[in-house]
Amino acid sequence: MSTHYGPVSEAPPVNVARGRIAALIVMEVFLLFFQGFMVAPLLPRLAVVFGTTVDHASVLVPAYTLPYGCVCLVVGPVADRVGRARMLRWLVALGVVMPLLTVTATSLPGLLGWRVLTGLVLGGIAPIGLAMIAQMFPYEERGRPVGWVFGAIAGGMAFGATCGPWLEPFLGWRGLFLVVCLLGLGVAIPMWRTLAALPKPTVAPPTLTPRELLRAYGALLGTRRGATLYGYVFCNGLFHSGVFSWLGVYFTQRYHLHAGELGLAMMGYGIPGFLLGPVVGRLADRWGRRWLIRTGLVLAACCALLLTAPLPLMGATAVITALSAGFDLSHPLFSGMISALDPVRTAQAMALNTFGVFVGFGLGSLAFGALYAAVGMTFALIVFGCFQLVLAAASLKLIHFSWR
Repeated sequence: MSTHYGPVSEAPPVNVARGRIAALIVMEVFLLFFQGFMVAPLLPRLAVVFGTTVDHASVLVPAYTLPYGCVCLVVGPVADRVGRARMLRWLVALGVVMPLLTVTATSLPGLLGWRVLTGLVLGGIAPIGLAMIAQMFPYEERGRPVGWVFGAIAGGMAFGATCGPWLEPFLGWRGLFLVVCLLGLGVAIPMWRTLAALPKPTVAPPTLTPRELLRAYGALLGTRRGATLYGYVFCNGLFHSGVFSWLGVYFTQRYHLHAGELGLAMMGYGIPGFLLGPVVGRLADRWGRRWLIRTGLVLAACCALLLTAPLPLMGATAVITALSAGFDLSHPLFSGMISALDPVRTAQAMALNTFGVFVGFGLGSLAFGALYAAVGMTFALIVFGCFQLVLAAASLKLIHFSWR
């Protein structure tokens, strides 16, 4: 297995179509995270709809994120083997089917089952899309398109968290998933046609035996650089999901907001990345990623601690926006570094990246919920904020000055 960790500058295999493919990947990733993050702010409402408690309804968040992250460990290597474009075509098609099936749920266990299956089926769209961008754009030009992808992730999170509470009173939760289905169809059709027209790969794919898979994952994690990057991806995902997943409860309890007001309060989450993702990517290409990452870690930690203060509603909304900026200054840049770990198994490297962040998402939501149930919202925010401050301080030692 290649152990190349420097910039990858091979010529992109697709020149004319790469801009169109990148744009379609951006749109698909936006929808993926829109439907993923529109659920968390609806937890109080879904608890009422299904006659249960918020604690029980909160399992809907890890029910999606944990399967999504775990299945990436298989889907990424399979895409390296059978072809990334071919794999992505089928996953995008399934991205239309799964929201349609979700509307058939009539109980919380039924909805829970569809969320688990959706995570399993759609796992791989984001890492394979990022791997294709890494294949088409040399490392020195990769920051901007990767920034667009993570801008779409941030935008999907922002609009999902905002539009979910806004539209649910008018459309119902089933109507929201139908909207996702229709929008997904508008992306899937041109995506299918564009990817089907690409030439077949001319390079022999890596082998796909279990031993080779384990060896490849071991090589990705077996260096200081790989272990550090993946460790930070997991911990950063754990922190952000823990806080984000419970923001709906935070605003409902502290400010007594109804659904429409809750959407307004959470509107800022994801907006910085949606607007500034390509700019941050370009800055990272020019000046390096490590100082931007450290800034993002510190900013996010401070925001979690600020939420414990008696802030006015507008102040809390501003802190939520800054919290989102902390994610936008860290995770996309970690992913850019990871995309250069192994140019042969890029999809596998990005799959492990997605596994780390999504498992972090799921466990973070569960951990924050356990703290909230035991000691309350304020103490849970303090614990998570201090955890992120420790990560920021450790990055001075762990994230080497030569890493770009």
